[in-house]
Parts: sequence; C-alpha cells; structure tokens
Amino acid sequence: MARSLETGIGYFPLDTGIFSDRKIRKLLKTFESKGYLIYTFVLCEIYKDKGYFVKCDTDFLFDIADTLNLSEGLVKEVIQFCLSNVLFDKRVFDVEGVLTSSGVQKRYLKIKERSAIKIDEKYIIAEEKSINVAITDINVTEITENDAIIPQSKVKKSKVNKSKKKEKEFIPPSLEEVKSYFKENGYKDNVAERAFRGYNEANWHDSNGNKIKNWKQKMNFVWFKDDNKDLNKNNNNASKPDGLGEIINFNEK
Repeated sequence: MARSLETGIGYFPLDTGIFSDRKIRKLLKTFESKGYLIYTFVLCEIYKDKGYFVKCDTDFLFDIADTLNLSEGLVKEVIQFCLSNVLFDKRVFDVEGVLTSSGVQKRYLKIKERSAIKIDEKYIIAEEKSINVAITDINVTEITENDAIIPQSKVKKSKVNKSKKKEKEFIPPSLEEVKSYFKENGYKDNVAERAFRGYNEANWHDSNGNKIKNWKQKMNFVWFKDDNKDLNKNNNNASKPDGLGEIINFNEK
C-alpha cells in the first residue's frame, strides 16, 4: 500500500525584508504588533495543516482569539484588512471561504517540489502574469519570480474535466433558517431579516458579484458584528463595531 502524502510542512521561510513590505508596514501601523501576530499565526496554521490554505470559519476565529488572548472582533478586523490589502487572496476567500495567497502557494510548492503534491484547482490564484509551474499528478517544476500561480498541465482538457469533482449545488436558506442561525449565535432578529432580504434580492450574490457558496460563512464575516448582537440574550457589554462588513445596498422597507 502506498504511503499517504503529508500535505503540511513543519517550517516555512520568512523573507528578511518582510518589514520593508508596504503591506506589512500598513498592517503594523493600523493594528500594531497584535496585527502582525495574528497574521503570522494564520500563516503557521496554513503551513502546518493543509500546507497552502486554511478554512476560515467561526471555530478558526475562536481558536486564534483564544490562543493569543485577543478578541474575536480584532481577529476579524485583521483578517479583513489582510484580505483588502492582498496579504490573502480575497477572491478565493469570497468563493471558497479559505485563506491563501500567491506567496504562500509559491513557497509551498518550492518546498514540496520533490513530492507528489499538487494544489487543488479551485484554490489556485490566477493573475495576469503566469508563473512557470507545471502542476501534474506527480511533480512540480521550476518557479519563477512572478507571483501568480497558474497550472500548465499537459493533460488533455477532456481528462481533466472528468477528474474534477462536481461542485455541490448551493441551496439558498429560508428566512427562518437565517433567523434561527442568527438567534443561535446571539444576534438580532431584525438584522437577520435585513441580511436575508439583501442577499435574496441579489439572487444570493455578494457585493462583488460573487455567487455565495456558504451562506453561514458569509453571514459570520459580514453580519456577525458586536453592534448587531442581541443584548437581551447576551449580557456582555456592547463594544465598538469590529469594522468587518460589506457594502451592500440593503435598504430597509
């Protein structure tokens, strides 16, 4: 029996010029050392588990906040900042709900170049310039300096299409399901109605025009803010909004 491949890695290289990166300096200026700590924590989780991505859900946010003794609101703010400033890829996050970046994938493939490892196509970051990476079933070849990662497979398209997993069909939730989910997590009923109405009228697409695949993940990152909490259910003191939101024209009727 063939030995299963280990996808995670026990270390990752850190660029000595990282603090010359304008994005990192902005992160430090906005959130000070706590922001950089959260960013580095996410990188560690990415590399040690799947190797090039990590699922970002409510449990993941809790784990970061609990481990670092920080608020979940701050963790959300920092992750949103990283997405907006291309430290993580926003398109892949919006579509798949995972955190990754071209730099992460590039370093991962370089470390794993002698292994039978490939990146799942749905997580690959495609930009204008291609990177010279041949992602096949058994190897990965040279990596250039360009950031984008695009598979250059020699496999015929018909064969690739057959091997692709069929995407799970998205079934929009009912208003009651959304209200129930908000209630379970301690958020206001009227906010649940606003969220449902807005996405339902947009045919379950977000403000960037991306089709929503996981409505619970979208609700968590866009609507689960401190100022939307139901204080009658939660006795915690209200804090300032965590700033993690999405600009959508949801006009109340």
